[in-house]
Amino acid sequence: MELTTNAPWCGHCKALAPEYAKAAQKLEEEGSEIKLGKVDATEEPQLAEKHEVRGYPTLVFFRDGKPMPYGGGRTSDEIISWLKKKTGPAAKTLASAEEAEAFKEAHPVVIIGYFQDVTSDGAKTFLEVAASIDDIPFGITSDETVVKKDDEATTPSVVLFKKFDERRNEYSEEVTTLGLTKFISINSMPLVTEFSHETAQKIFGGEIKSHALLFSSKAASDFAEKQKVFLAVAEKYRGRVLFVSIDTDVDENGRILEFFGITTEELPSIRLIRLEDDMTKFKPESNEISESYLTKYVQQFVEGKLKAHFVEPNAARRLGQKSSQDAPWCGHCKQLAPILRSIGREIQGGFVDSCRENRFDDHRVQRRAHDGRPREILETKGEYGRAPPEQAINYDGARTLEGLTEFLNSGGKIKKVQETEEEEEEDDDDDDKKKDKDEL
Repeated sequence: MELTTNAPWCGHCKALAPEYAKAAQKLEEEGSEIKLGKVDATEEPQLAEKHEVRGYPTLVFFRDGKPMPYGGGRTSDEIISWLKKKTGPAAKTLASAEEAEAFKEAHPVVIIGYFQDVTSDGAKTFLEVAASIDDIPFGITSDETVVKKDDEATTPSVVLFKKFDERRNEYSEEVTTLGLTKFISINSMPLVTEFSHETAQKIFGGEIKSHALLFSSKAASDFAEKQKVFLAVAEKYRGRVLFVSIDTDVDENGRILEFFGITTEELPSIRLIRLEDDMTKFKPESNEISESYLTKYVQQFVEGKLKAHFVEPNAARRLGQKSSQDAPWCGHCKQLAPILRSIGREIQGGFVDSCRENRFDDHRVQRRAHDGRPREILETKGEYGRAPPEQAINYDGARTLEGLTEFLNSGGKIKKVQETEEEEEEDDDDDDKKKDKDEL
């Protein structure tokens, strides 16, 4: 069984809901014993606390009554693929050409291993890789009719079938874990991936950390032309640079424009970024989007010949951002607010780029997740301008301008600064006030 915990006000939960429902329906139609359920964590706080829910949506998989974290994607196909990997064999045995065709038709991306002997070393390695990749279905066969149906296939070989771009990629080298994993990572993604909640995990979780970004409105009259150019250049740099298109009409993508310091007057626009180098950004000297210019620009990027682009201090950047999660009735939160604003004004450039305050009005979530006190979090790297939860660094030191500044400038290395007796007394007073409020 898989269970999702959500909150009615959560945007990501709303985005997941239709895919989750679709996955449940498909599993039911297949006659699967896997069941999907959902819980409103705002109505069931004790259940959420039991499973250490710290964000929404959180998916938990139960096998034989034992919970384990969900590690798959957020589309219906990815959810189903992950669940089947956890409840069945790593690769489906394809016993006929008809079965193989149905397998390919049922999924946007599949991997099929052709082996004369499914007990060979190559086949064993193939199955090990299949077990390690949760979001793509794998099939394996030694049936001659299946091999003959695929005119281009040889044995042994591994073929990736997909419903986009060139439709088919064959891996005919010696089957090694590293080689096959890299082959799948590179070829299972479209040449140009549209950024969305569903694709973010693959974009940032993949092996390619150099990204080229096209910022454009999909409704623009020249969008198809610009996308065609972007696609042509992406083909030349497959495996070295990941090409991502970002629809600037999507409200949630506004924070990415802010992160790169792009104004609406500059659209459409191109940027490059290296995720492993503290989010180092690069900006073309020209706004020209032609195949020749973009190829030259990306080549210079690959060769390390471009100078990094630093966003102007006035831009709302989020490379290393300080986030405070507070409640409006909390005295400490009110005391902390001017300190955060001061840091946002005074510390610009270097590691720290901006400060923002996130407000959580529901005191049940506040009490459970933050123990009744404002929680300071340093978000370092991850999505374009926002870190995934596992990369956030909690701050448990004195909430002073000096303490927080030292924490930020150290990149989160200095996490504990001794609080004064006065601060500790204020903590106790604040806890009493919170207790009084909870009892109302």
